[in-house]
This record gives sequence, C-alpha cells and structure tokens, in this order.
Amino acid sequence: MKLFSSNKNKNYPGFSFMEMMIVIAIIGILSTISVISFNKIRGLAIINASADEVFSAIKMAKGYALQGKMPDTSSSVCGVGSICGYGFMFTSATQYEVFYYYNCPGGNLGPLNCSAPTTATKVTIDTQDLKTGVTLGSPLPLTSTNSTIYFNIPWGTVVSTPYRNYRLDYNGMKKRVTVDTNGLIQEL
Repeated sequence: MKLFSSNKNKNYPGFSFMEMMIVIAIIGILSTISVISFNKIRGLAIINASADEVFSAIKMAKGYALQGKMPDTSSSVCGVGSICGYGFMFTSATQYEVFYYYNCPGGNLGPLNCSAPTTATKVTIDTQDLKTGVTLGSPLPLTSTNSTIYFNIPWGTVVSTPYRNYRLDYNGMKKRVTVDTNGLIQEL
C-alpha cells in the first residue's frame, strides 16, 4: 500500500508563470503605445481647435467689414460717427481680439480718414484666450504692427498690411493661420 504517490508527469490545467509574465509584458507595451497615441491625438485636437478659433475670429472681422456692419452708436464716444473697418490682432502670446476703428466726425480727430485708421478710436468687440498651453509662436516679438490685420468696409480687403502668418505652438506641434494681401484666410 502506497501512502504517497509521486506522479511527476501529471499535467495540471492553467498557465505557467513564464506565460503569464509574457502576456503582462505585451499588455504593458500595448498600453504604453496607446497612451502615447492618445496624448498625440489630444494635442492635435487642442492645437486644431485653437487654429479654428483664430481662423473664425479673422473670418468674423472680415465678414463684418463685407457686411458694413454698424454697431450701436449709443455706446460710442461721440454718438455718431463712421466705422472704417474691422480688425483682428493678438494682444499677447495667448490672447487675441476682434475690433473696429470708430472715427468721430470733426472733433479732435479731424475729418474722417479711413486710409489712416490709427487716427481713429479702437473699440474692442471680442477678446478671447487660446486653449491652455497653446501660444503664438510667430510673429514675435509681438507688436501692433506685426500682429494686426485690418479689413476695410465695404470690400473686406486688407488695408496696408502685408501677408500675415500666425504660427500656433503646442507641445512641439505647430499650426498656421495665414492671411494674404487680398484677404484670403487659410488654415495650414
């Protein structure tokens, strides 16, 4: 009579330790790849959304100029006056605004001079911030001369502004919004 039986060749159901370690390593590698891909897709979505917002703001300024949109004159300094056109500009590396130039007839500004909008009063319509982490990469250093686009009424053409190229940066990713001298706006 045998009390203990030694059956070394008996197969037990299940996985060996080595098989389990290989499966865990494969899952870890696939998880790492998916997290990296997810972060890249998320970054692309953020920078694309910011470029879309900048593009839309510039289109809004041009659209207002083409429509000849006139704001409520009761909020203006002189009550009556004339709008020369609408514009877009970056006020900082993370903020932009849409505005118009308002010129009061007579007064200390003199006669209406839409060819020189710097003599008129700038009125901000809307100010927006770029998405968190997105910054303006070019043009730098930021000045009102190199960051402003101005569209005249009623044609919506760019007034005395050369080709504009705004580059937005986010974690090494770049997106461009351009405006040519004819007022064509593109997102590249």
